[in-house]
Amino acid sequence: MSAGGATPAAGGATPAAGGAPASAAQPAPTPGSEAFRVAAFAAMVLLRRFDERVCAAVGEGRLEGTVMHSSIGQEAAAVGVGLQRLPQDVLLSTHRGVHHCVAWGADLVKLLAECFGFAGGFAGGLGGHMHIVDPDSGILGTNGIVGAGLPIAVGAALGLRLQGSPGVAVAFFGDGAANTGAVHEALNLAATTAAPVVFVCEVNGFAETTPTRATTGGTVAERGAAYGLPSAAVDGCDVHAVAEAAAEAFARARAGKGPTLLECRVFRQGGHWVGDPELYRDPEDKARFPERDPLALLLASGPVEGEAQIRAQVEERLDAVFADAFSQPRPERVDVPAVAT
Repeated sequence: MSAGGATPAAGGATPAAGGAPASAAQPAPTPGSEAFRVAAFAAMVLLRRFDERVCAAVGEGRLEGTVMHSSIGQEAAAVGVGLQRLPQDVLLSTHRGVHHCVAWGADLVKLLAECFGFAGGFAGGLGGHMHIVDPDSGILGTNGIVGAGLPIAVGAALGLRLQGSPGVAVAFFGDGAANTGAVHEALNLAATTAAPVVFVCEVNGFAETTPTRATTGGTVAERGAAYGLPSAAVDGCDVHAVAEAAAEAFARARAGKGPTLLECRVFRQGGHWVGDPELYRDPEDKARFPERDPLALLLASGPVEGEAQIRAQVEERLDAVFADAFSQPRPERVDVPAVAT
């Protein structure tokens, strides 16, 4: 099958191999329902396998000029939030944001091509995974500057309101970003303007290679009270818990009741970057992943209808995506004249 061909989805129709998941334009299934379990499982398997294949390709030397940040273990936060989105909603992400983009419905061929520097990427292969912008699916940017997406999200939310749109802006950030000035300024501005924005902090316990328990006082959710923001702390490895909290936050924003701050406690399975030796990490902590794996936790609550078919369809789709993206040329080289000093 070609990368532009149609693939049957788990539990319904899927678009072309690189296209958005059907959930991007459909009402969100109710958390706890069988429809939700199937949709969440299918989305998390797609995120996991996309990430695992990306990591393998990095190990094969296919990546040029940068590093890659993996999100294995953090799928439930991205999917629990992503399943709530409507086409009018917009996303601001982080340097570790490829999983957000996949959950949000980015074209996978363009996303992969951009990550690995091929000409068919969103920025012609020149931006990389920390500079993903896809206005067609509402992705206003991943961001290589820690915490920088939040002020942009507030501005985008206010813009949506001025346009009379029911859209909501979603801003992901990590616990490493929680101590930056831009984050606090954004929370304050959103509160004072009642902006329709949902702030989602993925607390994975690290600010790059530094354990955040050594740098952060209190919890992220507790900080929302200082700005008068409704806040909640949930298990970010439990896709049901994330989706329930996210559904309330989206409903609040759409009703004109302002922003919400969600703290999702997730588990970063790998290091700060793909290939990180993780000399700073306690091996016993890393060994806890099986008990915090979002996919394993979902399956532990009961079987998912059509699991084998879902996994097979994901592999078929990704076969086409990777073949298409990796067959593209590199961007045309441009020599920049030297500047006299």
